[in-house]
Amino acid sequence: MKKKYSYLFLIALSFLAVSNSWGQLNITSLSTNFTIDFDGTISGVNNGAYDGTGFDPAPSTGQLDSSAWASTGLSNGDLAFEGTSPGADYTRGASTGGVTTGGFYAFEVAGFDYAMGIQPIGSDFTPGTITLKVTNNSGSPISEVQVDYELWILNDQGRANSLNFSYSTDDSSYTNVVSLDHTSPEAADGSPAWVQNDKSTTITGLTLNNGETLYLRWTGNDSSGSGSRDEFAIDDITVNFVAALSTNESNFKNTAIYAVNNSILIDGLQDGHTTLELYNISGKLVKTNSFNAHGSLQKIKLSESLSKGIYIVRLQTKIGVFSKKIILQ
Repeated sequence: MKKKYSYLFLIALSFLAVSNSWGQLNITSLSTNFTIDFDGTISGVNNGAYDGTGFDPAPSTGQLDSSAWASTGLSNGDLAFEGTSPGADYTRGASTGGVTTGGFYAFEVAGFDYAMGIQPIGSDFTPGTITLKVTNNSGSPISEVQVDYELWILNDQGRANSLNFSYSTDDSSYTNVVSLDHTSPEAADGSPAWVQNDKSTTITGLTLNNGETLYLRWTGNDSSGSGSRDEFAIDDITVNFVAALSTNESNFKNTAIYAVNNSILIDGLQDGHTTLELYNISGKLVKTNSFNAHGSLQKIKLSESLSKGIYIVRLQTKIGVFSKKIILQ
């Protein structure tokens, strides 16, 4: 009997391990949009339409799945991945806005359109974070991720607050995407209403193998002014993984890329169609250009409005993909 129970115990452990591995936003195919709209069930992310009733690793209807979500900075304590709601800050319920009690809400930002919301106060979310766990289960390594989301703000108070975006592959060291930084106005609107702000970025230079995880984080804090704080909500989070194309570095051993006088010079490319993409240090695509390489020096003129700093040049050719960092001076 002892052996039988041990065998059953191992089966149970195996089942739990498999179940937990799917408890997050799972990207199961490449070049496909996976969207969290908080209005319907997304396996591993939420159970049914979010109604502000909390977080749990086995969520009831209306709850978010803490296998995918973590949060810090609330007075009831931090919510770790796989944790349960530490207190009322995480279970404020549904509202159309205009609340004063700090915590998580399901805010109705438009007619019957609910979003994951937060009301910051002095003891809640100033500063604070919301982190989403996204796992590559596509079966292939990926090199780029497209992230889009709606940031909704109800500017009904005389204080400015920020909600900024960053990402990590280890949930420890995060890279801030400056182009997605957003701060609400300090002066309250005369007739406050929910305002939608569309956010989008391409995260490049990744090596995320199958089974590995990407962490997306939103960080809030006070910015300026005094008194009470505006409400924030996040909706329609869309994640799209792009395959890592196989590249033999030896194919590009004679290729040189450098920046001179507000231009990109490329020397030593093999003949054929080439697409150039230029990303700033925050991962934002700032220029694309397609041309037919013919073995001689290629010169790509850049806009005078581009700021000085570090950029990533990505070349896609018939023999693979080649990326290099350049500095505009």
